Amino acid sequence: MTKQLTYSEAIEKVMLKNNYFAPLKKIYKEIEKYRPLTGETPYCTIQERVQRDTRFTRIGLGVYALTEYLDELPTITKPPKTKKQKEERLHAKIQGMLLEIGNNRNDVEETYTNDKKWIFQNKTLGNLSTLQVIPQFTYENIINQAFIN
Repeated sequence: MTKQLTYSEAIEKVMLKNNYFAPLKKIYKEIEKYRPLTGETPYCTIQERVQRDTRFTRIGLGVYALTEYLDELPTITKPPKTKKQKEERLHAKIQGMLLEIGNNRNDVEETYTNDKKWIFQNKTLGNLSTLQVIPQFTYENIINQAFIN
């Protein structure tokens, strides 16, 4: 019989799989891959663990990272030179803020971005989003039409 992981160990596994950090919503969604949710308030337990356990550090609004891997988070090395680069950086900043807000709102179930490699405050946008692929929300020919035009 294998020993069940603690909440902290399971959170750590989620973060390791997500490039050393994760928003709370992603932790809530993926923690059951590593341990069952137990108790009356498992999400409060998760929140308490990321706030009190020294293995984790808050790096954004509802976003936590593994403390020992803080130096391995992605960074923007060169300042933008062209107008287009400045616009892209601003766009990534706004998208990052919107993802963090969406991940902290109870009425928003999932967040998504198609600019997964862009960086916002040392976090890739793809790892901030809770969805990696947009679900089929209508007929395929309508989706194809929407993305072509």
